Amino acid sequence: DIAIGGWYQISNNQNIRTLACANYTLSTGTSPNDKEESNYRSTGSGHTSINFGINTDYFKAPYILLSSYGYYIINQKGEFSSDGISSEKKHGNLIGCKGRVSILASPQLSLAMDIGYLSAGTSKLNGETIENSDYNYFSLAPLVGYQIIIGSTRVNLIGSFPLISISGKNCNKLSGFGINTGIYF
Repeated sequence: DIAIGGWYQISNNQNIRTLACANYTLSTGTSPNDKEESNYRSTGSGHTSINFGINTDYFKAPYILLSSYGYYIINQKGEFSSDGISSEKKHGNLIGCKGRVSILASPQLSLAMDIGYLSAGTSKLNGETIENSDYNYFSLAPLVGYQIIIGSTRVNLIGSFPLISISGKNCNKLSGFGINTGIYF
């Protein structure tokens, strides 16, 4: 899927930066219902959506960063067909927020804690409400980040415990450990 949008910087000074953003997501990928059997994943959601968000970063002290992000997603109907059978699905709208406290332990090592909330309304298939399709959860996730600098290239490694579920309704509980990598030239 392709998202078209923009952002507006509300404030930017030495200690705080706040951005507002909005975008429209076009249904340009292959939806989960239309993927071929040989494909493990779809390349899109199968529907369009309107997204609004706001995020802010606040430097509390030289080595402490507080970040927060809130968003609202209005999902629109998607039409699917498979083996000559057509259907119409509308996913529930989403509202969520996430916060992070990051501490720079050394020039290469950072420690953080994410806290998040997500809530989704009920989904509909061919105009009928899908039972137990609404969900919400409240979670904590500890993170450890390490940065390697080689010349002008930076490699960021982030390890996290994906989800410590505090509360939730109709949501999957994840277990395990996640690793993300970013390379910047």
